[in-house]
Amino acid sequence: MINKILVPVFRQSIIVFVGDEEVQSFIDTVKKAIIPDFEFMSNGKDGICVDRYMWLREKDVETVVHESFHMAQSILDDIGIPYSGWVGECWDCGVPKEKHGEAMAYLIGYLAGSILETEYDQRCDKISRVQCYECQEIIKGKNKTIGVDKCLKYEIQNLIDQEIHTIGSCCGCHIDSIGGAYIQVELGERGKMKKLGYIETSRKGIFNVNTKIQKN
Repeated sequence: MINKILVPVFRQSIIVFVGDEEVQSFIDTVKKAIIPDFEFMSNGKDGICVDRYMWLREKDVETVVHESFHMAQSILDDIGIPYSGWVGECWDCGVPKEKHGEAMAYLIGYLAGSILETEYDQRCDKISRVQCYECQEIIKGKNKTIGVDKCLKYEIQNLIDQEIHTIGSCCGCHIDSIGGAYIQVELGERGKMKKLGYIETSRKGIFNVNTKIQKN
């Protein structure tokens, strides 16, 4: 299962943390990005949205749709269509009120769909050794198709869709209990990666992956 999901919206990304093991990462990210004294107790809660960050205990449909509703409210408010406008009380936002409901419905569907559709098998179905490419899949790059490891297919595609130029990636050796999974970007893209919450390794331009990789 992926435990961190990036959803591009209006030239930025929603970052979704999934699972109890991601609570502290969610809290630390919110503290670093927007609220230095942010505190959150997850006991008894299934999800929460703070600005462009979301935490879900599980990716069940009810919770995903519920939190996507709150996230859509925040997004529309930021682009000048406040939530009060969605219920027909926006007097000066400049958007016809019959469009508010459509915008809200679209965003909820897009956010929830993007989060839920990332439930896929991360395992390579063969014994995969470094430089053997048994688990390679082809995805659409900016100007050409490229081959990537199966377990990073969706994460790399998401970065490409956000105009981040990756120049290398690897799931790690699947015959190891732990492997050196990484994503490498051009040095000029490092800031974009850090803004999305990626952790850079000791080597410049090389980042830890967000996908939780299941080894064979």
